[in-house]
Amino acid sequence: MADEHESKPRPESGQPHEHPPGWSDADTALEDLIEEEEHEIHSNRLLIIGAFAAIALVVAALVLSILALNRNIESVAKATPKDNSVGESAIEDGAVTSTKIANGAVTSEKLAEGAVTSNAIAPGAVLDVALAPNAVVTKALAAGAVTGKKVASNSLTGANIDESTLGKVPSAAAADSASKATNATKLGGVAAASYLSGVKLVQAESSEDLEQSKAVTASCPSGMRVLAGGIALSGALTGVALQQSAPAGDTGWTAVAVAAVQPANPWKLTVTAICANGG
Repeated sequence: MADEHESKPRPESGQPHEHPPGWSDADTALEDLIEEEEHEIHSNRLLIIGAFAAIALVVAALVLSILALNRNIESVAKATPKDNSVGESAIEDGAVTSTKIANGAVTSEKLAEGAVTSNAIAPGAVLDVALAPNAVVTKALAAGAVTGKKVASNSLTGANIDESTLGKVPSAAAADSASKATNATKLGGVAAASYLSGVKLVQAESSEDLEQSKAVTASCPSGMRVLAGGIALSGALTGVALQQSAPAGDTGWTAVAVAAVQPANPWKLTVTAICANGG
């Protein structure tokens, strides 16, 4: 009966079914069940096809998004500034100020030689506190960059100047031929070395003991001459007499003192020489 049922064409939807003789209600129920299953399979097939189509669209959209993202990343990477990518011509005058630069961000190694000229620095823009110790060396200064007008008054001393580079003072042109200095006339024509200078007192003393006779000489420092001298006695002086107090040549003063009897207590002889340069 089943083969006979399948061999017949199925009526269109809404049309009554024609059944062969002997068709029972059970056959009709089975036929309806089969039709419902076929309809459900057909509907599921459409849903599956739609789902695949939707998935394909999503995948296509995802691929397009990835391609667009890659292009954006490449564009951003290309737009990222590289070393030396911003030249002077791309920066407006005054656009970069000291407040926009981190402390220590710009070092001498990051500046091309000659990149910063005096014309590029505003008056008073670079202060002493902005320069590290020894940051500006001679080779960093362009020839002629430091002129007399840029040096503060009285800021240079003799220690900063190479005297061999100085020329003759115009007003001292006659110094080479001068036969007598002006102050020589005031000294009466006598050389300055003939006058006394640097007067100094020099003392020498004996031991403080019971010796009966003592001799002491106070010598002037090398190069000085003695002008005068004196003595002093201290301790037990009973019976002590001065035998000599005189210059020791031109370079010192000498003295001798003697006790008449053996001293009972210690005593000392001190000699002072007055020395000076010149004379």
